[in-house]
Amino acid sequence: MTDIPAFHFEVKKHSFSQLQDGSVKIGLTVHPSDFDRLMPYVQAAAGQRFQCALAAIGDDEQAVEVAKAPMCQSCGGTGKAVLGNPCRACDGTGIAIKTQKTAKPKRKFHDLPRSQQAGMLTKNADFQDWVLSQEWGSSRSRPHEMPIPEYVRGAICRQCGVESRAEFAADDYAGAAWDAILADYEAATGRIAEER
Repeated sequence: MTDIPAFHFEVKKHSFSQLQDGSVKIGLTVHPSDFDRLMPYVQAAAGQRFQCALAAIGDDEQAVEVAKAPMCQSCGGTGKAVLGNPCRACDGTGIAIKTQKTAKPKRKFHDLPRSQQAGMLTKNADFQDWVLSQEWGSSRSRPHEMPIPEYVRGAICRQCGVESRAEFAADDYAGAAWDAILADYEAATGRIAEER
């Protein structure tokens, strides 16, 4: 057998799923500095087989024991539910989902970007009713077939002089106009938007 070129590189596991036939699919993230050496392997034909060896390492590059993820309580770590169907709680992985997703810290509504504030409020029924009650957002000009959230989004953009809520960040006038709409809404309804 001839020598076959091989190389080692660091990866991080980011996903794991079990396929219908029972095989396992593991998603790995490769650092950009290793990508050039990996390119011939990435360009290989679909179905190409590779041999793979994995060793867990710590931040000091030394070998460590593999930290085991907590098993799913619903299926007992088997990944199977009743009648052999994949467990819905863990998507058939047997691993507790909560450990795979990190909860984001809550941010106060007023700390969010203006475009995000506007996007959230256009879906809020109380805000929609308030906009439709304003002279500038009057529902008399809304085509009946247009969904209310879409009409409210357009009314806000027209009132702020922009075509897209994304412009709130770059246009000082539009940002100030949104701030005024938000202040009027909060004053009229006596509420301040809650944390997200």
